[in-house]
Amino acid sequence: MVNVMVAAVFKKDALFFQRLAKSSGLYSGNLDGSWGPLTQGAADAWDKLSAATAKTYGTFDPRTEENIASLVPKAQRAARQFLVAAKDFPYTVKILSGGRTYAEQTAIYEQGRSKPGKIVTNAPAGSSNHNFGIAFDVGIFEGKTYFTGETKKQNDAYLALRKLTKPVVRELDWGGDWKSSKDYPHYELHTGMTTRQVRASLEKGIAYV
Repeated sequence: MVNVMVAAVFKKDALFFQRLAKSSGLYSGNLDGSWGPLTQGAADAWDKLSAATAKTYGTFDPRTEENIASLVPKAQRAARQFLVAAKDFPYTVKILSGGRTYAEQTAIYEQGRSKPGKIVTNAPAGSSNHNFGIAFDVGIFEGKTYFTGETKKQNDAYLALRKLTKPVVRELDWGGDWKSSKDYPHYELHTGMTTRQVRASLEKGIAYV
């Protein structure tokens, strides 16, 4: 069984984890950015919930597991349910990206702008649902070939994956349903709130899912 501790994912940004944990009802301390006993206790509780969910739905490849560990508990359950449904898919499905700190989002956003590379996101820090631990991006593979969506076959595979998993995990919204800038690999937990509202809740440690 792959076992990824949440502290290994977020210990470099204690404040971000405290916000996630408080919003999830697992942390009662101050949002002070200090990894003290209360924060560690929240991490232990987080890991306990994660282990219980993994025991129910199974575990997957190491990269997928690390990304699942970065999601809030409710989103972890939805992600594992999604992957269980995807076991009947003719291609391999992995979770390539999960929760991101604001710093991580900034680094990605600056790619192709102030830093070398190709632009990969139009969302600055605090404006992506990845920053709230409720969104993940999947990748489809045929052997070692990663489906980028650049061919009809690959594009159709992402459409078919959504069709297969939607009846199983109805609480996930899909980037392919967006009216503009469609994002077929992207899934996120439905909140019924705007991004600005979710961000405000996260930063105050208030539940949003």
